[in-house]
Amino acid sequence: MDREVVKISSLKAAPYNPRQISGEALAGLSKSLERWGVVQEVVANKRTGYIVGGHQRVAALKKMGVKEVPVVWVDLDDVEEKALNVALNNPHISGEFDDTIAGLLTEIRDGIGPDDFESLMLDDLLPQGEEVTPLDDMPDLPDGDKEPFQQMTFTLHDEQAEQIKAALQIAKDMGAFEGPNENSNGNALARVCETFLTMRA
Repeated sequence: MDREVVKISSLKAAPYNPRQISGEALAGLSKSLERWGVVQEVVANKRTGYIVGGHQRVAALKKMGVKEVPVVWVDLDDVEEKALNVALNNPHISGEFDDTIAGLLTEIRDGIGPDDFESLMLDDLLPQGEEVTPLDDMPDLPDGDKEPFQQMTFTLHDEQAEQIKAALQIAKDMGAFEGPNENSNGNALARVCETFLTMRA
């Protein structure tokens, strides 16, 4: 495979390319290119001049006014070119994020700031739970009938339990809870969750 920097205007979009991108996603890609530059070469076919991989990057770079782009040239017939195009865009062979992604993304957000984090569309990678409205105050827990309150049980590693206890204490130290509910641990946990929900709103 040959590598060179070429004029973007010399590259042709493959008319069969099945991968599309929304305007919002294109804006996020542009932010990424502005921040880090072109760190992944465009793949193009010598025989046809068509882009095989990198259509969206080329589109974003054109809108940014960039004139040249690094390219890896392949030499493929028509069918092999199309097969490589689909393989490069196949989400089933790109792998999946594991459970550590939430912590990694939180570290990145804290480092680059929430505005940049959102503009790069990294917030869309955060695990999405059900839409929950933060509580205005803590609801009362009635005597006798157990509804409408619940007892929830969690299995935690000792280190996780210590973190939760520390977080609950910080929530309690923020001041008294509104309402007649005297379940201090439940109120504190709800306050911790409310802080997170407000941050994600």
